[in-house]
Amino acid sequence: MSLSVIISFSPGRQANLLSCLKLLAQQSLPPDAVWVESDGEEIALPEGFEAPWPLLCSGRPRDYAVARSRNLGASRSQHDLLVFLDCDVLLQPESLAIYTQLAQAHPQHAFYGSVTHQVEALRPSQFFPEQQVCAEDLRFLWREGQWQILPTLWQYPQLFAWTGNCCIPRPLFDAVGGFDAGFVGPGWEDVDFANRLLKAGFGLAFSLDAWAEHQDHPKGPAAPLQKARNRERVGPLVEGAQALVLP
Repeated sequence: MSLSVIISFSPGRQANLLSCLKLLAQQSLPPDAVWVESDGEEIALPEGFEAPWPLLCSGRPRDYAVARSRNLGASRSQHDLLVFLDCDVLLQPESLAIYTQLAQAHPQHAFYGSVTHQVEALRPSQFFPEQQVCAEDLRFLWREGQWQILPTLWQYPQLFAWTGNCCIPRPLFDAVGGFDAGFVGPGWEDVDFANRLLKAGFGLAFSLDAWAEHQDHPKGPAAPLQKARNRERVGPLVEGAQALVLP
């Protein structure tokens, strides 16, 4: 199966992007192409980085629509699998191979890898020890020798289907028309996408092995009113959908 990686970039994250790309270059299964879509800043290849695969960096005027970034990247790709990353995510080197294996085994599912996001607790990165990353993924906690799954995930898995690290088979992406670019500002565009996948009869699967670290960086401004508008745009959630939690 062929595979593209689509990276969403926002201004001021050049150092994060460089680390993201460096780790992608260590994947045991290299991507067929990598697309970096910038919201608000024209970017070039990071200085000192030589991509071992086709790499396109594209920018547009700032519109605060990460859904549009993902759709633009997907429109440039003709590959079987679309892996979406945020530019501040460090993907462990076996993840692309794991996503490919999962997609072959479960072709009617979208896959969401674990990614640390607890900004209140930081630790050194396993890949770049000089950098700080978030400590844990609160959806999946390793406690007393076993995984503890957030209970709400079983009832409403779409609430936890975050696109900072995920893999969407191309037929599923096309079937629901991609992301809704009408979402502006932070949050809920990924929940909406997953909710529409469930409405269309597809499944959501969460992978513990296709994990990633989230790099620490300054927070953006809070936008509670916009978040509330985005939540309203999602509409009713599909309830009781089956979710898989996979190695």
